[in-house]
Amino acid sequence: MFLFILVANWTSLVPGIDPPTAQLETDAALAVLVFLSVIWFGVRGGGVGGYLKSFAAPNPVMIPLNMLESVTRVFSMFVRLFGNVMSGVFIIGIVASLAGLLVPIPLMALDLLTGLVQAYIFAVLAMVFITAAVEDGQSEPEDTIPATPQTKKDL
Repeated sequence: MFLFILVANWTSLVPGIDPPTAQLETDAALAVLVFLSVIWFGVRGGGVGGYLKSFAAPNPVMIPLNMLESVTRVFSMFVRLFGNVMSGVFIIGIVASLAGLLVPIPLMALDLLTGLVQAYIFAVLAMVFITAAVEDGQSEPEDTIPATPQTKKDL
């Protein structure tokens, strides 16, 4: 996913080609892929029951908020990627049309860095969300963990 987003972001430097990540559809598809991966690996890691129980933590009253959180955090990834890539395309296009061809070169270098950072952030956040779903589904409540007996020798 990192390499796809990186290459897609850097295609903005090729004249006449708009980067795929500057389109809503591509970013939405990537966000849906992350959303479904979180569900898939969460169920795979802790079973359906373990994954669904993770929404009731720390209190069953939090179920609607935890469900809303899982949707909004993926939505924020989508908006962040789209906004940053699209703004870079707009800025370079505006400066190139107003100032000529050589002036936007520093902005293009900055666009390379922005594309790299956005690909990194998207991939890392996807990994964090998937890991959290797997760990939440596998975690045991603290009161069910047996205590180890201590002897005088251990003290």
